[in-house]
Amino acid sequence: MYTMSVLTKLGYSIPDDVQVIGYDNIDLCEVLIPRLTTIAQPIIDMGIVTVDKLLKLLNKKDLEELHSVLPVELIERDSTK
Repeated sequence: MYTMSVLTKLGYSIPDDVQVIGYDNIDLCEVLIPRLTTIAQPIIDMGIVTVDKLLKLLNKKDLEELHSVLPVELIERDSTK
């Protein structure tokens, strides 16, 4: 958000001169001008996986994997072409 403001003040056009992508898909992305393209994380799934791993650790069960990879979603808006 701050980056877009600074780029605009410096005379750059978003997305014509510079394309901007954010992360987390917060509500503010929809009201910025231009609306911010962003990566949405699966927050609920992240919580489920975390709690599952914690419960396994507390119950002294083996974890199949320490790290988990969950899919993210690119939400294209007006800050990219």
